[in-house]
Amino acid sequence: MTDHQFSILWGEASSSPDRAVFVSDSALSAIWDDPEGSPVPADRLRELDALWTAVHTSIKDMRQALGLSRPAFSARFLVPVRTLENWESGASKCPEYVRLALLQAAGLYTRA
Repeated sequence: MTDHQFSILWGEASSSPDRAVFVSDSALSAIWDDPEGSPVPADRLRELDALWTAVHTSIKDMRQALGLSRPAFSARFLVPVRTLENWESGASKCPEYVRLALLQAAGLYTRA
């Protein structure tokens, strides 16, 4: 997946509440320039599934997946505890680029 495709698909996954619909529609999208009638590669399906999961992983989900308290998450990723509290409560929104960087740093999302 190119960076351009990734950027487009991240946005589409953000607005898609249904994983199966996103994966299916995106796998068959013209974005890939596949010859008509060619089969969808299995690795594309895995990448799209992982992308949808990453997009829909909250900061709280991330922290819990790592088994970290707020102070421990704060210490590991240098995010102020108050900022973390605000993100988790919905008082403010974690920027997408920060959430992606945290997912990658935590080992919860890796782009192929």
